[in-house]
Amino acid sequence: MSLLSFTKKIVGQDQKKAANEPAKKATAKKPTAAEITPMSPMAGQINLTPLVTEKSVGQQGSLTTVAFRVRLSASKGQVAAAIKERYKVTPRSVRSLHMNPKQRRRGNSTGMTNAWKKVYVTLPAGATIDLSV
Repeated sequence: MSLLSFTKKIVGQDQKKAANEPAKKATAKKPTAAEITPMSPMAGQINLTPLVTEKSVGQQGSLTTVAFRVRLSASKGQVAAAIKERYKVTPRSVRSLHMNPKQRRRGNSTGMTNAWKKVYVTLPAGATIDLSV
């Protein structure tokens, strides 16, 4: 019997023992009204992530415009609220565009990339956003 077969046999016995033991019931504690806080509505729900490309880095330096990638269902108001919540800066304007999926091939199979939304957020004069976080 090889060493590999022997270790498989031992590991299999441990798994069988664990499966035969009765499962312990976990008691879930209901949170009280004071413990329930409303979820921060915007930044997490719209998947606000900075978009770092050559174009966006250039715009950030000269035009104080920052590019972000967000969920398709996000509106301009939600993006503005998320920027205000996460970066503590009130944006001057928000422009959004829908990025259509592209067809990609690998060998004989074809597929599509996901559709997504890009937003350009223009900041007030003198305001900056640190994207290194």
